Amino acid sequence: MKLRIGDPLWIKSVKEERTVSAIEVYISVDVETSGPIPGKYSMLSLGACEVGHSERSFYVELRPTSQRYEPQAMQVVGRSLADLRIRVGTPVTL
Repeated sequence: MKLRIGDPLWIKSVKEERTVSAIEVYISVDVETSGPIPGKYSMLSLGACEVGHSERSFYVELRPTSQRYEPQAMQVVGRSLADLRIRVGTPVTL
């Protein structure tokens, strides 16, 4: 059976979808970089978690793509570029 816009079953279906899709999920995302300018400096890590559910999280360290760094940024990261090059596999180019 094909539903047409305005048919009672179509309206019921749309209302049910709205109910299901009305769930809001907030995700906090954070990146650590070797400096302030994308392209010139490297993104070194990416993390995310669902707000209120920290067990639903994601974290990955990335291999540096540049030799450049700002000392203050590396203090926040807590690792050296050399350490990240050793610990993390070969970067993937998209």
